[in-house]
Amino acid sequence: MLAAEIFRQMRFAAGGLLCLPLFACVANLPLQEWQQTGDADWRFTGQGVEAGPAEATGYLVSRDQYRDFSLIVEFWIEDATNSGVFLRCSDTTIITPDNCYEINIWDDHPQQDFRSGSVVKRRSPLARVDTLDKWNTVRIDLSGSRIKVTMNDIVTAHFEDESLTEGYVALQYAGKGVLKFRNLQLRVGK
Repeated sequence: MLAAEIFRQMRFAAGGLLCLPLFACVANLPLQEWQQTGDADWRFTGQGVEAGPAEATGYLVSRDQYRDFSLIVEFWIEDATNSGVFLRCSDTTIITPDNCYEINIWDDHPQQDFRSGSVVKRRSPLARVDTLDKWNTVRIDLSGSRIKVTMNDIVTAHFEDESLTEGYVALQYAGKGVLKFRNLQLRVGK
């Protein structure tokens, strides 16, 4: 394997993220080492992580920064919940669509240009994907300035943007419904 490309595949398990044995791992990144910010009550289960239904806002933030990578994660969400996957965040304490790429997970967003599959403040979704009350898969590919988002095998965003080059990954919980994440996979290239 070339040193310039590192493959890492992780999955949620009880107590954290574990590298799978078929892939080279740079480091074990257990979720308990991810920084929890805000007042969301994150619970780690044998299948993944969940939050809600209490009204709160919070994030699970990676301890490491990433540049070019592919991220796949499964999620389940109720209609009262706003969530998202934030990428290339420049700050672990202030997480917004201004200093991160936010892949939104919120079908009922009051501004439908920011509904599930959009990249908030940057791109409206190319297609409508309904995600409520079922397991869904989002894949996000970041390579240099190229960004591609696929939800349930449907491309919802594909564009170039040079404003963010490296940063943290964050999983968001906001609102008052139930949210679940599982089977997070990360392939990192340098």
